[in-house]
Amino acid sequence: MGYVSAGLDGPISSQLVELQNAIQQLMNDCGRISNNVASARDTSYESQQDITSAERSIDEAERLLREAESLLETEGAEALRKAREAQDRAGQQSERMTEIAKEARELAERYVHHCIRTKQTNKKETDFRRRNKSNQRQVPAVLATPISLFVLKIQNHR
Repeated sequence: MGYVSAGLDGPISSQLVELQNAIQQLMNDCGRISNNVASARDTSYESQQDITSAERSIDEAERLLREAESLLETEGAEALRKAREAQDRAGQQSERMTEIAKEARELAERYVHHCIRTKQTNKKETDFRRRNKSNQRQVPAVLATPISLFVLKIQNHR
């Protein structure tokens, strides 16, 4: 800056000073621009690294997704098949349990009816014996049941 003012006066001198100031301003602006370009270049490089890293992450996520789909198709399908088989077995077992319960109920009903008939027969035998004390060993064939005959057999052996 001191170059122009050494000995020159007037409009040319002031124009040179203005020109020198403008050049200095231009150089300052060029320095800032250069710094901004370098900063942009660094940011661009970092951004490119981030993009590359993001692409790798996406690739890895896609690979893991494919693996998960494959596992789902194989092991998941196998687990589903086993679950359905277990459900079918449980359903069959439930049906069998229902059948067994029904059979048990029918047997119990038959047993109750048999017990009732036996009790009635025993009552008739008892009533008959009371009426015919002298002839206890003879039971009419109508009243003879396997149980009553067994009881008579035991009494005869005493």
